[in-house]
Amino acid sequence: MDILDVVMDILDVVMAILDVVMDILDVVMAILDVAMAILDVVIFILDVLLVIPDVVMAILDVMAIWDVVVATLDVIMTILDIVVASLDVVMAILDVVMATLDVVMAILDVVMAILDVVMAIMDDLMAILEVVVAILVVLMVLLDVVMDLMDVVMDTLDVVMDILDVAMDILDVVMDIHIGCCNGHI
Repeated sequence: MDILDVVMDILDVVMAILDVVMDILDVVMAILDVAMAILDVVIFILDVLLVIPDVVMAILDVMAIWDVVVATLDVIMTILDIVVASLDVVMAILDVVMATLDVVMAILDVVMAILDVVMAIMDDLMAILEVVVAILVVLMVLLDVVMDLMDVVMDTLDVVMDILDVAMDILDVVMDIHIGCCNGHI
């Protein structure tokens, strides 16, 4: 019973730890959502900036400088696309982790239910054992009473045997007297 209580306490601690991990993962997911929103804003700004050079180039007609700026912005956009793709991968991994934790929580719930059934069965067995022990105690008391009665019977038999010994001694004396009398007549 004590081992089952310890197991139940350990499972409760594991469930609490998993709840904390789930809360931490929720915070991480929220942070990643904010990061994605910020990246969307940055990409929008960069898209606007990519439009501005075209306007400025039309005004100033300085193609060489703006080509470099546009190429640089294209590189930045590519890097940001890679970052966004990486964040998508991280989000997918976190989704898998969350699903795995959900499965673990479900398994732990099943284990807890099984342990509850085992505890109920153990309680029933303990009740049955208590009844059996009570019956054995009654039987032991009855055996003690029977043993006491046997002792009384044995003591009574000893008294009867002593009485028979005395009777035999009296018969021996009577027989000796009778034989003596018979010999005297002869």
